[in-house]
Amino acid sequence: MPDEIEKNTNNTPVSGKYLLESEFNKFAKVIKPIDNEVTMILRAHLFAEYYLNKLIEAEISQGYFITKERISFPNKIAIVRALNLETIRIAKKEGIFASLYELNNLRNRCAHVINYKISEDDVDKIGLPLGQSYSKSKFEFSEIRQLLYKTLATLLIRDLAFFVNYQQLKRCGKDMEWQQKKEEKVEELKNNSDQNASI
Repeated sequence: MPDEIEKNTNNTPVSGKYLLESEFNKFAKVIKPIDNEVTMILRAHLFAEYYLNKLIEAEISQGYFITKERISFPNKIAIVRALNLETIRIAKKEGIFASLYELNNLRNRCAHVINYKISEDDVDKIGLPLGQSYSKSKFEFSEIRQLLYKTLATLLIRDLAFFVNYQQLKRCGKDMEWQQKKEEKVEELKNNSDQNASI
C-alpha cells in the first residue's frame, strides 16, 4: 500500500509537479511494466482503494470511520461520486468512475478465474472512459502490457492522485482560513476585554 502523502515542514501536503512525481515513484516501485498483467491489476486495485480512502477521509468529517470499515470497493466509488467533488466536475473527469468500476470488475475476474488472460477489450473498458489520452496511448502502445501500464498510471496518478492532493490542499486552505478567523476573534475579544477593563 502506498505511503502517506508527502508532507512539508508545515505538515501540509506538497503540491504540483513534485507530488505527481512522488506518487508516480510509489506507483513505479509497486507496479512495474515488466509485471504480468494480472499482477498489475491486483496492485492497481490496492492503489485505487488507497486513493478513494484518502478522498473520503479528506471530504467527510470523521471519514476515517468509513474507510476503516469493510466497505466494498464499488461502495467507496459510490461514496466519492456522491461527494460531487468540484475538482472532478470542473476537470470533466466523471469517466474516472466508470474506469474504477471496470478496474474492480477486471480485478474480480483476475482474482477468481484461474489463469485469467487480460485482453485488449479488458484494457479498453478501463481506458476508454479516460478520454483522448487513452486513444493516444492505444495508438502509441501495441503490446497489451504496455498499454495497461500506461492506462493504470493515467487513472491512478494523473487523475486520482491529483484529485486527492487537490482536495487535501483545499481542505488545508479551509483549515488555515478557519484558524486565522479564530485567531482574529480571540484578538478581538482580548481587545474588547482590555477596553472594558480600562473603563
